[in-house]
This record gives sequence, C-alpha cells and structure tokens, in this order.
Amino acid sequence: MIAFPEAAARAAELDPLAIADDLGPNGVVAAAMQQFENRPAQREMGRTIAELYNDGGVGLIEAGTGVGKSLGYLMPALRWAALTGERTVVSTNTINLQEQLVRKDLPFLARALADEQPVKFALLKGWRNYLCILRLEQAKLIGPTLLDDPGGGIDAVARWASTTTDGSLSDMPFQAGSEVWDEVAAEPDLCLRTSCPHYEPCFLFRARREAAQAQVVVVNHHLLMSDVAVRRAQQNWEDAAVIPAYTRLVVDEGHHLEDAAAAHLGASATRRGMLRLLSRLARGA
Repeated sequence: MIAFPEAAARAAELDPLAIADDLGPNGVVAAAMQQFENRPAQREMGRTIAELYNDGGVGLIEAGTGVGKSLGYLMPALRWAALTGERTVVSTNTINLQEQLVRKDLPFLARALADEQPVKFALLKGWRNYLCILRLEQAKLIGPTLLDDPGGGIDAVARWASTTTDGSLSDMPFQAGSEVWDEVAAEPDLCLRTSCPHYEPCFLFRARREAAQAQVVVVNHHLLMSDVAVRRAQQNWEDAAVIPAYTRLVVDEGHHLEDAAAAHLGASATRRGMLRLLSRLARGA
C-alpha cells in the first residue's frame, strides 16, 4: 500500500497516537465492533499514516493478511477530512476491494464515528461502467431486430434501469451481454452533458456530484491514471479533472499500478509501425 500525500506544512495536524487509539481496544472501532480483535500492526500502520498526512511525503507500507489495512488507512483519511476539509482518494485494482470499502468498511466507520463527525464517501467508476439513460431510450426505439437483440436484453436493461439507484454494470443482477451494453453504456464522445434531458438523474454525473462532496473517493487504478494523464496534459494539479480535486492519495494493491500507469501514460511501438514510418521517411528523402 502506498500513501502519497502532498508535502506541505499545516497548522492543523493529526495526533498519530490518537489515531492508534481509535483502532485500539478502547477506541471507537472496538466500541462499534461486536467481535473486536486487537491488531497492534494495524494501530502502528494508522499511526505511521497519520504522520505522513501531517508531514507529507511518500510512504510505502507492506501489510500482510489479517492486519486490517483498510481501516488502518481509512481512519486517518476520515480524521484528516474532519480536521482540514481535504479529500483523500483511495485507488484499488480489484472490484472486490472496492466493494469491500464502500459497502462494508466505510459504512462501518460512519457508524463508529457517528457521534464525532460526519462521514461522506463515494465510489467513482469510468464512463462505460454507467448506463446512459438517453442511449437506452434510443436503443428501445431502434428495436431488438435492428440491434440484433433477439433475447430481449435491452428490455431487461430497461426494467433494471427503473429500479437501480447505482446504474453501474456491477450493480446489474444479470448478464446483459457485451453487445447490449455497448448500445447503452455512457460514452464521453456521445454524451450531451448539461444539454441532455436526463442530465439531473444521469447515473454518471450523479456519481460525480456525490464524489465532489465526499471526504473519501474510491476509484480503480485505471481511472486514477486516466485522471493523472488529463492533469499532466492540462497542467492542472489543483482543480477537478476526471476525479474531483484531492490532496491525499492512498494506493492499495499497489503492485498492479504499473500496468495501469503504462496503459495511460506510456507509449508503445510495433515492428510493423516502425517499418511503415521508416518507409515514409525513405520516400520523402
């Protein structure tokens, strides 16, 4: 796990020992957990991350199974947000960990800290993970014959769309098929944004609005690297880009980050492409 906070002096600072106490046998976690397990490594991790939040810099932490690392970094993140109002982005590689964070760990901490501070969190995904209501309407008008949808996948998606509050592919309780999803998924090149008649209830932009109000935003590595690529191109390191502005970053499952970084920030070349380029240069010489 990598904590990658901004290096800057702050008037307000976390108390690292208080963070460790939060995670200890007499803390808020133990008070809210029916079967609390004392984890000294988790408390040490929380204390170390709190110091990183205060001092800035980069921390590389390896935590084995059973340490409880998610609470170890979420507690400092939430305490920091309450203290400074600054947002932390948590990036993971797997959907399973994202679901654990937003469906289990963060709701638990919201209950544990309910008497002390509000807890706001959000899960943000890439464009094609969300259903586009306008494209769904257009697909229904075209009909299953022209869309090569004899199984009625569009109708099934439409029924699900009327009940889902999330509107993302992972929330769909059935397999719609890639061909069907291609017809209804949100696409940045096709999106009308504020001109769309469904802008207010739009699942994608509603998720973005929720993320803009959250203290902790959970994303995956590819969305994080897409955000970094946009920020690098625009030289925008302070305002919102793909992800709302943030000052603290936690990368969980960090051993997968390199692949995502290469995909979004790297360049590739093939033998065929190089030969084509050299041939053009030779003809122009």
